[in-house]
Amino acid sequence: MKGFGLTHKGLVRTNNQDAFYYNEENVAAVFDGVGGAKFGEVASKIAVDVVSQSGQTEPLVELLTKIQQTITETQAVEPKYEGMATTAVIARFKRGYIEYSWSGDSRLYMLKGCKLVQLTKDHTIAQDFVDRKVLTKEEAKTSNISSHLTSCLSANDKFFKPCQGKVSFKTKKRFLFCSDGLTDAVQDEIILQLIKNKSVTKAGELLLNAALGNGAPDNVTIIIFDVPGKYL
Repeated sequence: MKGFGLTHKGLVRTNNQDAFYYNEENVAAVFDGVGGAKFGEVASKIAVDVVSQSGQTEPLVELLTKIQQTITETQAVEPKYEGMATTAVIARFKRGYIEYSWSGDSRLYMLKGCKLVQLTKDHTIAQDFVDRKVLTKEEAKTSNISSHLTSCLSANDKFFKPCQGKVSFKTKKRFLFCSDGLTDAVQDEIILQLIKNKSVTKAGELLLNAALGNGAPDNVTIIIFDVPGKYL
């Protein structure tokens, strides 16, 4: 397996509240500290620390729960961190197989042939409105509620509603993990063109440059992983 990751504070934010983790064995994760709350960068760093110290077989939802509990415990000891939160998308790979879990609007995509398949569904009010056909996908992206989360990792248990999924595949697949700083700045059609038929490093750099070229109003974090299939 071959991976590449990078993060950038963007062109508007004064600091970077995103964080990421991956190893070239079988784990990758992106965390986006919630910008509407203080100390989002602390929450995302806690998430990385927990993942980096976790076992290789721990169920992913349990791992997200451990992060949420650590955030809660940290806030209890340090009241100044009250309200800190982060999104999360994490996956564990095996040959021909991926399992993943998420909370919030950080995304996981799979490049399948000439299609970019979004494996996660945003935990936002806007996405709920799309599901209920109150808004179209295009309207939701520009709505003032597009970034209002319905799930994230914080000390508030009511907002922690993680989901999970798994995908099997016979041939090599490419996966993209990203914060909404990429997907808010670059359309999926452009992401598809930039991510295919290139090395993971080159694709990651092109995606970042595309976000920066469109103003990058938020932090941008990207991980790209190539995972062998069951037979190739």
